[in-house]
Amino acid sequence: MKKIVFFSLLILVHTSFARSREEDIASKNLADLKRKISFQSKNLKSLRSQISKLENSLGESNKKYIETLEEKKQIEIALYDARHRLTESQEALSENLEKTKGSLRAVVLGNLDDVETSSDLLSKKILTQLMQKKIEKIKSEIAQGKQLEQSITSLTERYQEFLRTESDLKLILDDLENKKSVVAEKYVEEEKEKDQLQVRFDQLKSKVYISHQRKKEQVRANQELSFLSPLDAYVGIEHQKKGITFKFKGQKPVKSAEAGKVVHIGALSNYGNVVIVDHGNQTRSIYFGHFSPKVKKNTDVKKGQLLGYTKSIYGSRQAGNIYFEVRKKDKAQNTVLLMDDKFLTKNKLAKN
Repeated sequence: MKKIVFFSLLILVHTSFARSREEDIASKNLADLKRKISFQSKNLKSLRSQISKLENSLGESNKKYIETLEEKKQIEIALYDARHRLTESQEALSENLEKTKGSLRAVVLGNLDDVETSSDLLSKKILTQLMQKKIEKIKSEIAQGKQLEQSITSLTERYQEFLRTESDLKLILDDLENKKSVVAEKYVEEEKEKDQLQVRFDQLKSKVYISHQRKKEQVRANQELSFLSPLDAYVGIEHQKKGITFKFKGQKPVKSAEAGKVVHIGALSNYGNVVIVDHGNQTRSIYFGHFSPKVKKNTDVKKGQLLGYTKSIYGSRQAGNIYFEVRKKDKAQNTVLLMDDKFLTKNKLAKN
């Protein structure tokens, strides 16, 4: 029987510890997910900035590319027009020059066998002079056509320059588009990962919130009971987030901290005797340590009713211990939070 009770208590303590550990792990996981989401948000912000810069660069480069194409088109038109005018002009001038030269030869050589009068000679001279002037003018116009050729050469050079600029800008645009595509794909992946983390965070947060709410409900339910100190006289106490250990010297009465029914009386090797009182609503109080029970199992006890007496450790001057713990649904509670105001005031404790 002693072994059964001992192992039952060990199981209860282990279960309580496991639940507490699960809550700690959940809180740590929640904090870790929050940090990861924050990190992902910073990454996404950085990627959005990169995409924005790439889009601005693309816009500027695309604008230059369009302007280059427009200027190249204008040069193509001007070049075509200049070449066309030069071809037509040179052909017409060359033809006119040959005709004029032919007419001049005909005038000079014409009517050599005929007898020419002084009037005919004068007319021939004047005509010859006019034709020679016309020839000189045509040659001058042909020479001016050389300047048009130089203009065509200059336009051709400019056209070639715009072709190179167009090619360079096309390479820049392609490179920027590729970079934007890579960054955009990374952004989508990061955003997807962040969404997945957010879902996990929300689910875990909801789980932790529900757990906290249940814990608050349990505390509120337990706070409906206000437990008095099982010992009125003691030399010190120790407490953590579970039970309270009372240190005593001499024989002192051990009282029921709240009304209920005694559901177990036993002993634990090296721990002393055990008394468990059921207060209903799945709430129990446990007393074990150096004391002798004076009640029987299934006895109804009132709040403050005697359960037994403390006993000193045989052959030792050190203080004895009585451990007191309140459990709800087999889970150890923070017992200090459930104690009455008299106990809290005496020991300078607070519930918050």
